[in-house]
Formats: sequence, structure tokens, C-alpha cells
Amino acid sequence: DSVSLFNARETAHLADVKTLFKRVYFIQEAALFYILGFIALVVVWRRELSVRAFASLLIKASVFTIAVVAALGVAASTGFDRLWERFHFLAFANDFWQLNPARDHLIQMFPDQFWLDVSLAIGIVTIAEALLIMSLSAAYLYATREEAQAEDDTAERQEAENKRKERWQRLEAPPHQRRLWRFGSRSQ
Repeated sequence: DSVSLFNARETAHLADVKTLFKRVYFIQEAALFYILGFIALVVVWRRELSVRAFASLLIKASVFTIAVVAALGVAASTGFDRLWERFHFLAFANDFWQLNPARDHLIQMFPDQFWLDVSLAIGIVTIAEALLIMSLSAAYLYATREEAQAEDDTAERQEAENKRKERWQRLEAPPHQRRLWRFGSRSQ
């Protein structure tokens, strides 16, 4: 006959945590498929967005990610316990997460400092990933800057040529007026 280390309340909370992790993994997978689909459809197949524009978008998204993590870090440094409690109110529909350190083994095995350290590690890894994406995007933009400048110059020259042609077309008279001018010039 075996005896469980955790009581019913702790076991219920662990089941809730498992469900939460499954949801988070599903959201991560869905986000990954969305991003890959966006790249395949918009950037590669339909070419609605250039690779350079996509790299710029990645830099902006990385800056936003770093700002959000930094804001959460500031909030956590001013009151981690309060932030951790609010997270639990949002993430769980019950109060099984409210454990007593004097009697509940789960909170004894994973005290508040453990969760502070885990949260800090997640924040650092997230910022590192954002910095990596930003660095790779910036390196791509830097490596392709001359090619992009040449394309911009070509596009500017083409636009200037088109405007010049439009001006000449506006200056030229319509065909029926040109015939009248020719007729008038011959009769003189």
C-alpha cells in the first residue's frame, strides 16, 4: 500500500498546471505554424513583403518583446509576490494553487524563490532569443544594403523617366489638334 507524497489539493493543482502547460504548448505551436505560413504565403509565394521588409518587421517585433519582458521585470522587481498571485488568479479557475508551506509538500519542494529564479531565467532566455532574431535581421539588412540601394536607385530613375514621359504627353496636343495645326501651317 503506497502513500502519496502530495495531498488531494496539491494533486489537483498539479493537474491544473499540466493542463495550463498543454495550452501554452498548443499556443506556441499554433504561433509557429502561423509565422511559417505568413513567411511562406506573404514573403515567398505572393511576394507582398520583401525579405528586407520582413527583417525590419522582425527587428520591431524583437524590440517590442524586449520592452514587454523589461516591463514585466520591473513589475516583478517591485512586487513579485503580488504579480505571481495575479498570474495565478488569471491562469487558474480555482484556489488549489493557494498552498500552505507548513503542511503542503509541493510548496516546500518549490518555494517562492524557486519561482522567482525560474521567471528570471525565462525572461533572460526570451530577451536572448529576441536579441538573436534582431541581430540576424540587422545583419541581413546590413549585408543587403548595397543591393537594396541599387534597386532603390533603379526605381527612382524609372519613376523620374515615367514622370518625364507624362509631362511630354501632357505638352503634346491630342491628334485632332495636331492635324489642325499642321493644316494651318501648310496654308500659310
